[in-house]
Amino acid sequence: MKTEDTSMKVWFTLGDACEMDREFSCTIRGEEGSTRYQLIECEPAVREAGEYMRECNRTDDLSKFVRKMRTSFVRLCESGN
Repeated sequence: MKTEDTSMKVWFTLGDACEMDREFSCTIRGEEGSTRYQLIECEPAVREAGEYMRECNRTDDLSKFVRKMRTSFVRLCESGN
C-alpha cells in the first residue's frame, strides 16, 4: 500500500501458526531520483532488516527484500516472539 508521504507499506499475514490474523509490516521509501530505498519502520523489529535493505540497494531487488522480510517474520513466530 502506498502511503500519503510516498512511502510504501507492506503487510504480511499468515506468518504466525498460533495467531493467523497477526499482522507484520515494513515501510520503505524510495529515494527521489534514485533506485535506492530506505527502511522507515519494521513491526515487529527484525534484527537483519538493515542488512536486507543494504542488499536490496546493492542489487535493486525489492522482491527479494520482501521475501526475506516474510521469512524473518515467520522465524520470529517460530522462536516464540
